[in-house]
Amino acid sequence: MAGYPEDTEDFTRKLADLLQVSFPLRVAKAMPSDVGRGRVRVPLHLCPSLSPDDIVEINPVGDAEGCQMTPGIVWRCRPEDDELGVIRIDGIIRKNAGVCLGDRVTLAKVEPEPCELLVISPCTDQCQKVTFGRDVSGFVRRVLNKRPFVVGDRVFVPGMTLFAEALPFEVVDTLPEDKIVRVTPDTEIIVLDHDSSCPECEEDSENVSDDSCSEDCDADADGSDPELIFSVAIPAGEDFSIDNDGLVLTLKHAEDGMMQLSLMLVDQPQDEEGQP
Repeated sequence: MAGYPEDTEDFTRKLADLLQVSFPLRVAKAMPSDVGRGRVRVPLHLCPSLSPDDIVEINPVGDAEGCQMTPGIVWRCRPEDDELGVIRIDGIIRKNAGVCLGDRVTLAKVEPEPCELLVISPCTDQCQKVTFGRDVSGFVRRVLNKRPFVVGDRVFVPGMTLFAEALPFEVVDTLPEDKIVRVTPDTEIIVLDHDSSCPECEEDSENVSDDSCSEDCDADADGSDPELIFSVAIPAGEDFSIDNDGLVLTLKHAEDGMMQLSLMLVDQPQDEEGQP
């Protein structure tokens, strides 16, 4: 009949383009190189309204418990995934969206607002005091440039780890408020310090650890992990201080270009029975 698409695939493309949403895609594990980078790998022939680098809103199909709106950056899928109808997203995006592997989601293209202010706070599952230097905001702005966020999202800052594992942060505030925002070179970044463990953060950290932190890490050849005493990655050029049960590591940069690295053991306060 005149005016109708010639085949089913053409009909699918025209309908999806008209609705400005993708057809349901099955959630699959992210590629190791994409973990922690906010990437959404999709078969673009099933999402004709989308192009690489678009910002999309990820929406679960059906009434998934705990689902919420979260954004991602569109990347082209691998050729071998082209006919599988899958969307590859990492564990932290799945946590933000409230979906699991095998669930189905749709994507809707959105136009994020330029982010004027982004406030993030470290979320760790250990009783640790983590403080950051004054210039850490510049480092965070550079590595999160062009990334989209909404309040409540969990995010990993590339290059910032704690004891050899990725340190999760929570987006606690943005300006504009209650909108999908995108970090720009002009975004003001505030990184809050963290001085105690938070049960909610501990649960969230465990829930995203399936591939967010270790998906691209290999185990030792003999299958055993070496004993880790103390390890921390420090952003280049930034002052840094961390307190782990009284063991305080501090790095400061002097005006003459020298770096001062200090490791101190601080006595912990004790109760009446002499227990720390």
